[in-house]
Amino acid sequence: MVSGLSAAAQETIELTGEWAYSVGDSTQYNDYVTLPGTVPANEKVWLSKSVYVPQTWEKKHVTLFLERPLGETTLFVNGQEAGRQTSLIIPHQYDISDYLVPGQRNKIAICVNKGIVGLMGLKTQSKKLYIDKWTMRPDIQMGLVHQTFNIGGTKRLIGGDVLYGDVWQIGHEDKQPIEWGNYLEDRQMSITAFLGNETYLWDEFRPRLYGICATLGNEYQEKKFGIRMFSVNSGQLCINGCPIWLNGMVEDGSRFSETGYPPMDEDTWTDIFKKCEEYGLNYMRFRGYCPPEAAFAAADKIGFYLQTDSCGETELQQMMETYGHHPSLMMLTPYSAVTQRIQELGPWPAFPDTKEVRDKLRDNGMAYQAELFMMASGKQQTLRYKDEIEQNLRDKDKAGFLMPSFSPYAKAEEWREFCSPVVALAQFPKYVYANTDSLIVPVGIYNAMYGEIQNTRTAFYISDDSMKVKTGGILSVGKIPVAKNVAAGTVCFPLDSIKKPERLSLVVTVAGKLKNKWDFWVYPTDSVETVDVPQDICITDTLNAKALDVLKNGGKVLLTARGKVQYNGREALGTYIEQSHPLFKYDFPTDMWANRNWQELLDGSLAMDLTALPKDYLSPIQPIDQPETCRKLGMLVEANVLKGKLLVTTMDIANGLDRRLVARQMRKAILSYMQGDDFKPVITLQPQTVSSLITK
Repeated sequence: MVSGLSAAAQETIELTGEWAYSVGDSTQYNDYVTLPGTVPANEKVWLSKSVYVPQTWEKKHVTLFLERPLGETTLFVNGQEAGRQTSLIIPHQYDISDYLVPGQRNKIAICVNKGIVGLMGLKTQSKKLYIDKWTMRPDIQMGLVHQTFNIGGTKRLIGGDVLYGDVWQIGHEDKQPIEWGNYLEDRQMSITAFLGNETYLWDEFRPRLYGICATLGNEYQEKKFGIRMFSVNSGQLCINGCPIWLNGMVEDGSRFSETGYPPMDEDTWTDIFKKCEEYGLNYMRFRGYCPPEAAFAAADKIGFYLQTDSCGETELQQMMETYGHHPSLMMLTPYSAVTQRIQELGPWPAFPDTKEVRDKLRDNGMAYQAELFMMASGKQQTLRYKDEIEQNLRDKDKAGFLMPSFSPYAKAEEWREFCSPVVALAQFPKYVYANTDSLIVPVGIYNAMYGEIQNTRTAFYISDDSMKVKTGGILSVGKIPVAKNVAAGTVCFPLDSIKKPERLSLVVTVAGKLKNKWDFWVYPTDSVETVDVPQDICITDTLNAKALDVLKNGGKVLLTARGKVQYNGREALGTYIEQSHPLFKYDFPTDMWANRNWQELLDGSLAMDLTALPKDYLSPIQPIDQPETCRKLGMLVEANVLKGKLLVTTMDIANGLDRRLVARQMRKAILSYMQGDDFKPVITLQPQTVSSLITK
């Protein structure tokens, strides 16, 4: 059907604007609401409007068009029930020709759940002969589009009643006449549209569309469509015979919580799909609802693949009849068992920035940490999605991936390094090395473009944080076929030249333009050997009598409290690291968030609840609590206790040090820090306060 009320040569009356309404079973209209929109009620509502219908409509076929009612509708015209419709996925259209009184005002009343959005109005067609339904089926091999028209009206079809029209490629307006239609006894007509000597196929890289029009008597209708073949060949998804992978996002309606319904305009959907494309996505699955016509039209234009759920055969048929001419509608869930091979990722949330959350942080002594928590949790979110996406792009058994509906923290250019039609992939066996190791990393290329890439050079380099290049070279030169994880060579680099703990980065480039990056850490063997315990530091796992004596005498105590924490919370949204803290000057390289090198220290470690500590005290290693509570947490606390100095940590820096490189280095850094002049705790605690942080 032509988009709603826009058919040429039709008279229309818009029904947008003010409607009277009442709630529940009552039809005592005592308030007004503006439609399209929702109604502020938690139960069904009655909507009423008086509309003048011209006398000239007496000989017209009149349809009431409601693009997207938010629930089932029951229609009354001038007090007579004119029908009931229940679909949640297609427009509700009512033939009200026999209920109207032309030349006067007519009362329209609608019972609906929550409101009506999108186009609303009355439209006319010839009562004698009109197009009731228009469906099409492409024949790619022959370059044809077979169309079927259901014809309504009071006139009996005769040989002179024909359909005719034109077809053209959008942007190239050379029109091809359509063959004459043949009428059938069941009031159907068929037309075959020849698309020209060359068929222009549609896909994500070349979203080429056609325009088509049909004329029957005085009625003219026009719409756009695309030609493409979506198939599964030996388990591989293909479009127009070329392999594709569907990398996308679930759209469950949560992003539209402010309005309570999806946008009904094409511009908004264009912005949504373009933002997805900026992040390397080509696909969206609508879970739990079907998008409006505007979403399909926007996806058609920019080249974006859509999938929508349905609840059975009836809905499937409705979707195909209403939206089936849109090439972007790739899959309907019940018929898409292959989607089981589309991996669902995450969810990996990031710390939210809302006034409510900021108020909780302020009340808990963390007023200025909202941005820091957002950055730290956002970095962790990006890393976790990077790992999952790259694994998916390597896995030849996966047909793609789906992320939950979310707002990525990373900028688009950073995200596209690992989520794009062409991605360099490095398969690290681990990310923490001793300098007696060698870095050996196989490199592959994911190519999901519309064809193989010719004469392409794949290269690499390894640099440190100062961007000094340690080594580099060319991995391969040649063509890259459309495939997952095409072998491009192996990076080999002995690490014996690294003399101090250091974070390095491997960067792989494709064609000198596309790049991807991975951080890894190297620890020299002489810095990770078992650290001797200084004589002036007492190391204990509980605040026992010996530790208290050391503190009474002005000594130093290192309390390793892993597994002894009273508070039973775990970090959920990442960990913020205070990089400027002097502890990290002692040969422990770190970011302001818990990057991969922290995983060994965080695994199995709990956080201390620091609510009882002075309000302005913050731990330098701070797990980020859930936004519902925003508690002040910590994995390291330092304080003056009695006459001595105490450092408490819940990180495991005592066990398995013969194989845990990062834990060894953290242990050495803490002991070196406690021996130096930088160890100057800023708060004073009583022993009982310290004991309250851990079990007795």
